[in-house]
Amino acid sequence: MNANAIRFGGAMLALLTLALPARDPAAADAQAERAAKTSKTIELSGDYTMPIVLNGKTATVKVAADALKWPIYNSSLATELDLKSGPFGGTGKTEEGEKVTIRSKIIRGQYGSKKKRQRALWTNRNDFTGFDGVVGPTGIGYDVVRFKRHDPAPGERIITHPLRSFPFFGLVTATFEMEIAGERVGVDFNLDRADTLVNASTGKLLADHYGGVLSGDPVIYALFNGKNRPGRRLVLARPLSIDGLDVGNVAVRIRPEARSSIPDATIVPDPDEIVVTANKKKKPTYHMTLGTDYLRSCSSVTFDLRARSVALSCL
Repeated sequence: MNANAIRFGGAMLALLTLALPARDPAAADAQAERAAKTSKTIELSGDYTMPIVLNGKTATVKVAADALKWPIYNSSLATELDLKSGPFGGTGKTEEGEKVTIRSKIIRGQYGSKKKRQRALWTNRNDFTGFDGVVGPTGIGYDVVRFKRHDPAPGERIITHPLRSFPFFGLVTATFEMEIAGERVGVDFNLDRADTLVNASTGKLLADHYGGVLSGDPVIYALFNGKNRPGRRLVLARPLSIDGLDVGNVAVRIRPEARSSIPDATIVPDPDEIVVTANKKKKPTYHMTLGTDYLRSCSSVTFDLRARSVALSCL
């Protein structure tokens, strides 16, 4: 290109620059606000709480990775909102034997910039402290929900699993399945508890395949719904890893008074004892909730609900 062409191009660029309107800060801010409102991705960190607007009132909900897509509220919030229960409900009991009444209603709420119509649940108790209710990542109206644990480190790898969808109900929870010890096990995450918590069937499965024994006194574990459940620590003779990450401490959800077929390190077996086991025809249900011990090297857990997948970014 000759010098005259370069000078001509420079002059044209100068004229176009002068013809452009001056940048309006207010207009730019408005454009950024519109972009934020149309964003379908949300990143949560810290205590993973966020505001929700219900009937013109603002409340705080915790987004728990292992919670349901249907929010569960404290009784006090339901009373404040004057929620009237629909025809669907039920009753239950706590570990202490207290009767719990469960109520539900279709409501309209707004999580951040996303409006959502959904069924909400509440009981006659206040189970949550510091926030008004809990909901899973599948229930807040965003396509992508990212739980940030800490800043990413160089060299992290991405681990991806497809989420499990239920007929008629879709993504009830952000759960995936994988093969562990020859069985398909449902897996999700709890970002507030260090231990990995498994049900009794999975505890027996792990004990059989990894040389596990129950050890120590019962420990009380808080579940996503505000309920407390007893468990026993399961000590494995061989390490358990998933996707190359060590699972860490494992606890089994069993009642302290219950008889278990898992060996117990605190009980000396009686050679004359006759043990009777039931012949159950129903196939066991296997489930595991991985805790933060497992996620110690992971900077984030991201649920892509449109792609129906979960991705971990880990070293």
